Amino acid sequence: MVSEVSVGLVVQDRKLLMFFDDVSETWSVPQRDGENGELSAVTAEKAVNQLTGCKSSVSKYRGKFKTTMVCNGQEVNWQPYSIEIEGEPENGQWIPLKEIEDKELAEPLTKVSEKIASRL
Repeated sequence: MVSEVSVGLVVQDRKLLMFFDDVSETWSVPQRDGENGELSAVTAEKAVNQLTGCKSSVSKYRGKFKTTMVCNGQEVNWQPYSIEIEGEPENGQWIPLKEIEDKELAEPLTKVSEKIASRL
């Protein structure tokens, strides 16, 4: 069985909103597993809302950044969406797109960081 992870890509002024995970010591973007029957776009919005404290809305599905990985022996589809937020986020850091590849990134962000840096 393949599971889905929905991802929110928040970009402003050529900067990507990223979050540092102290446990894995990697940088990532808002993401979460979908609930049964929930649209992946709604899941992406919830992930952004939870981490930023801001109201958000999907502006575009980013299918060119979709990727698949294996996590704990299970295949996972990474479903990315561009997300717009209202206000200033409570958490996270704005990382210039040209610098994201220099960060220690979480999987599967490492697979698509070059595409994200050049196409967002």
